[in-house]
Amino acid sequence: MVLDRLISAIFKINDKLSNHARERNFIEKRFNYKSGSKKLFVLLPTWNNTFIEHYFLRNAFYGFGYSLLEYKFPQEILSSDYKATKRYFKIIERTARADMRRLKKEYGFSRVCVIGISLGTCNACMIANGNKDVDGLYLVAPGNCLAESMWTGLRTQSIREEMEKQGITLKDLKKYWFRLAPENNIGKMKDKPVHAILSRHDIIINYKCGEKLIKAIKSKKIKLIYKENRHIGHYITILLFYINPKKYLFD
Repeated sequence: MVLDRLISAIFKINDKLSNHARERNFIEKRFNYKSGSKKLFVLLPTWNNTFIEHYFLRNAFYGFGYSLLEYKFPQEILSSDYKATKRYFKIIERTARADMRRLKKEYGFSRVCVIGISLGTCNACMIANGNKDVDGLYLVAPGNCLAESMWTGLRTQSIREEMEKQGITLKDLKKYWFRLAPENNIGKMKDKPVHAILSRHDIIINYKCGEKLIKAIKSKKIKLIYKENRHIGHYITILLFYINPKKYLFD
């Protein structure tokens, strides 16, 4: 939790800049093919990620004999311009679905699994729900609702403040971002397993938001493999996943 506060403070000024940044061509991707592999993992990243962060994860997957498609998006995908955020998320959904379909056909993958980390869990649920090309979903430090997670999360308070200046309420935002909320993108996952990792002390995506998502998944009778870190925060949970994905992916 201390690390969550420290990282939020470090990024505070930079995060505010995203509220006033212009839209731009933003999707970057890397496809790491392991010769002969039949399983593809698709990684939807954290907010303002870099490919460097995925170094250990990338090497681990290669060692396991799996291929990895990873994405990088700029900070502007989440800002006080709520209309731009919605456009960005829809573009990401269309792009990732098309990429998976093409790679599955071209390389003959028999299984495709989607991993969402932090903010990327919203993208991951949008991409996986009702998608015949997806066989499994992994959610690391998720929340139930993008609007609610942003509104209550420590790092995104500057975005909330900017929205409140515009007269936007949480109720308004939940309605406008309805299609982006993970809890609204799991209804067609009944025949596919969902893995989730939560942190009890998460204050970046409030733990209660993650708890609501777990309850929503259970209520729809979806097969859930669920783990909870009871003593660490948001960023350490993600770091441990990066360093040792086998502990969470292959138990």
